[in-house]
Amino acid sequence: MTAAGKLLPGYQAKPGAHLDDEAVQAIGSVIDALNKRCGATPEGLVEAAKNPSSPIHRYFEWNDKAAANQHRLSQARYYLRSIVIEWVTVEGQSFKLRAFNPREGEDKVIRWPPLREAIKDDTEVAILIERAKGELRAFRSKYAALRALFDGGGSGGPSLMRAIDKFLGD
Repeated sequence: MTAAGKLLPGYQAKPGAHLDDEAVQAIGSVIDALNKRCGATPEGLVEAAKNPSSPIHRYFEWNDKAAANQHRLSQARYYLRSIVIEWVTVEGQSFKLRAFNPREGEDKVIRWPPLREAIKDDTEVAILIERAKGELRAFRSKYAALRALFDGGGSGGPSLMRAIDKFLGD
């Protein structure tokens, strides 16, 4: 399968990423260089950033105490995302769902309330469904882009897109 169309030069941050254009271009260029030299890995990227004269040095946290705290926060978010509960329908179909889901409060603090409590509140359920629809839209966009990039091949693609569009009401 060959790519149809063309990729534009440069890089962009994905939606929601906390990176400005300068950071994206600098980091992307270093990753390109690593791939040409030996293959890009997270360890290689950190190594490339260690030298204070590196164009990406400033995008990393070099204070070990602060970095350790950030790592622990990253671990905590991983744990919050990784715990699931099982939902069994009256028909006996089983689903695994995240036990805790992030929700930004009015105070801008992100908290992770339990799904067991959220499903008792119609507003929380509506928020969860809208978030799921947003994830499905992102999947649809990614899938459509990949299909366009690679000649649109593969069976079932258009019907899958129609089913998603119908479900989302778009």
